[in-house]
Amino acid sequence: HILDAPTILFNIDDKIDNLSLSIQSFGSLEVQKTHCKLSLVTHKTKQAQLVETKIRSIADIKSSLVKSEKPEVQDIRGIVVLPNGNIALSDYSTQNVLVFSTDWQILSKISVKPANAFDITYIGDKTVATTSNIGQYNGVSIIDIDTEKVTQYIPTKYQCYGIKHHNGSLFISAEGDGVCKLNPQDGRSTAIWKYDLPPFSYIEVFNDKIY
Repeated sequence: HILDAPTILFNIDDKIDNLSLSIQSFGSLEVQKTHCKLSLVTHKTKQAQLVETKIRSIADIKSSLVKSEKPEVQDIRGIVVLPNGNIALSDYSTQNVLVFSTDWQILSKISVKPANAFDITYIGDKTVATTSNIGQYNGVSIIDIDTEKVTQYIPTKYQCYGIKHHNGSLFISAEGDGVCKLNPQDGRSTAIWKYDLPPFSYIEVFNDKIY
């Protein structure tokens, strides 16, 4: 079958030409302004109510055991949870840092010898730091978790125990010296609180306060 294709024809009336010759314009536009009465009413600004947040004291906090695990580590002295959920432990007796998955499968074992590994803290960029207090190896080891190697060792004049990273600095519990602040970039150490700290002291930084 052949389909008929429609064709539309447009014929202009001859009177259009005469109309365009006799009419010079179709009209004119004019802008008129009229006054209107508009009353502006200012409503009272609503004030936001500040809800006071009460900080609970340690006495109000109740803890409960969720799960117990026994990883194959001889002497756990430090623990830190990494951003991806894995757990890094410092084994004081074997001088190793061990990384476990969330289900406690061992992922890596990193030696910091000849230093030892007491406490551990997370720095950033998959990097942790451990403290050492053995003989002539008093200091801090910087460890790359991905390469499983010690990338930097910073010696100190004091025995290092607890450690915490905060705002780019390392805060360390130094036996007999107090709390010291260590710059991991240049290795410079300053005592910010002098006190005869005993060995095996830990440290924590929370809300810009040192505990």
